[in-house]
This record gives sequence, C-alpha cells and structure tokens, in this order.
Amino acid sequence: MQIIQSSVIDNIKVNFESLFPAEKKVAKYILEHLNEVIFLNISELATNSNSSESSVVRMAKHLGYNGYFQMRLLLSNDISKKDKDILCNQPLLTSEKIFSSCANRIQSLSNMITTEQLVKAAKLIQNARICHITSIGNTIPVAIDLGFRLERNGQACTYSNQPEQYYNHIALGQKDDLLIAITRSGASKQVLKSISLAEKKGMKILIITSSLNKEFSKKADCILQINDTNEVINQKVRADSHLLEIALNDALIYVVKNYLLFDKNYEQSQNLNEVELLLSETKL
Repeated sequence: MQIIQSSVIDNIKVNFESLFPAEKKVAKYILEHLNEVIFLNISELATNSNSSESSVVRMAKHLGYNGYFQMRLLLSNDISKKDKDILCNQPLLTSEKIFSSCANRIQSLSNMITTEQLVKAAKLIQNARICHITSIGNTIPVAIDLGFRLERNGQACTYSNQPEQYYNHIALGQKDDLLIAITRSGASKQVLKSISLAEKKGMKILIITSSLNKEFSKKADCILQINDTNEVINQKVRADSHLLEIALNDALIYVVKNYLLFDKNYEQSQNLNEVELLLSETKL
C-alpha cells in the first residue's frame, strides 16, 4: 500500500496541473470546500462538483491514493491538525466550529493514552470480581456514567457520590476486586483515601487523572492520564467540561466489549489508523 507523505491538500496543489480537466473539477471543489468534503461520499462529491464518480476515483488514484475513501480519510486527519483557529482563541461562532473543537479535543487523547494502556485497563476490568469506582466533586458524573455502563455490559460495580459509602464498599471488598479512582486534580483527599484502602485490601488499582501524583503513582497498576492539550482559550468550557473523561469511558467500554479481538490480534490492533487505511484499499 502506498502512503503519500505530504498532506492531501499539498498533494492536490502540487499535482493540480497534471490532472485531466474532469479531475481538476473535483480537485478544485475539494480545495474550496475542505470542511464539507470530509463528510461527503463518492456520489455526493461527484454531484456537488458536477463530475462523475469515475472522475472522482481517477483523480484520487492519479494523486497516488488507492481510492477516494482513503484520500478522504487522510484529508480528514490533515484538517484536524491544521484547524488552528479552533485550537487557539478565535470565537466559536458556528455549530461546525463548536463540534470541530470538541472533536479535536477528543482526538488529542490518542497522543496521551496508548492502545496498550487501554488494553491493560480493560484487562483489569475484565478480571475484576467487582469494580469499585470512586470520585469526588465534579467528576462524580463521570464515575456514575462509567459504573452504569459497565454494569450494562455485565460487569459488577459499586459507585456513589458519598465517600463514606464507597469507603464501605471497598472495606467489604475482596482481593480480586478493582478500584477505579477518578481524580482530575490528583489531590482529592477522599479519592486518595479510597486508593489507600484498596491497597490495604490487596486490590488492583486503575487511576484516571489529569495530574500525576507520586504518592498514588507507586500504588497504581495502571494510570490513564488525561491532559487537555487542545484547550480552547477564553471559551469558558474547561472548568466543568467532562468531554475527555466521557470519551475515555467510551473507549474503555469499547475495548472491554471487544477485548478478545484486541487480545488475539494485539499487534494488528496497536495502530487503529493503520487498520483504517488498510480497509480503505477495499473501497473507492
């Protein structure tokens, strides 16, 4: 499979004059409607650019891609990296920019949390008799969401918005239980106490945090660190935004539900982008 090293946008611009007239119509439309094109299938692009599906395919192949599907996938990735106005302090005045900002923040998680870490965390959950999920303050909704959804998938859990209650859950727990501690600051006294209690019980410990704490880092079997590197300046969304934590919940649930797939084909699953690119070879 041939992978073009330059961005799709640069590739089109550099090779534009070498395209045939019908292909140029498609290429011109792409350059003029970048944010729209990444959501168009081959038929829609052909219609919008007043060309044909065969012209779209030929243009993509002429530029060195296996087909339009692969080119669109790479274009979407290029745009997410280059959408600087969303990542800086420009006002988010359209629904497109608001949701693009959210998408960029979520995508940044792949730079912080590896597939290996997700699989390790999922294995801890899979092997646990009961998952005790602790949090305090504005991360309580995250803990409730994770616990409820794990239970929906057959994993026994305990969770509460009252520290005294989850202390009791842990005290009544067993060695083959798992503590999932969620603390954005890494300094929540109630959550730190739950970690100490779980350690005394001999439980495995999974920590989800934004700030690493040396004290609990030594006690954790797995740490998933979230750091909002794509924070939007002056948009007043960070203080109470649980977007990344909920996205991580989604990822954990997905890996737990599909754990055998990751376990049997772990090497092939390490880079999901590579898998997507390989699948793109089968589509035009």
